[in-house]
Amino acid sequence: MPVFDSRDDLDAFGVPTPIVHGTAEETVRVGASGDRTAKLVRGAAYERAPHGLLATRAQRLTDDLKAFLRS
Repeated sequence: MPVFDSRDDLDAFGVPTPIVHGTAEETVRVGASGDRTAKLVRGAAYERAPHGLLATRAQRLTDDLKAFLRS
C-alpha cells in the first residue's frame, strides 16, 4: 500500500492551516502521523479522541474551527 506522508511539507505552508488529530485514533495511528504534527502545531491533538472528530468531538471541533477562522 502506498504511503502518503506530508509532514516534511509543514514548514513550507505559507498560510495558517488547521490540523487536528485524535490521540485515540485507530484508523491512522497518532504515532504514524500525529506525534510530529502535534509538536509542530499547537492544539493539533485532541486527547483521547478517536477517528471521526466531527461525530465524537463536534462542539470542540466546531469551536476550534470558528476560532481559527476568526484569527
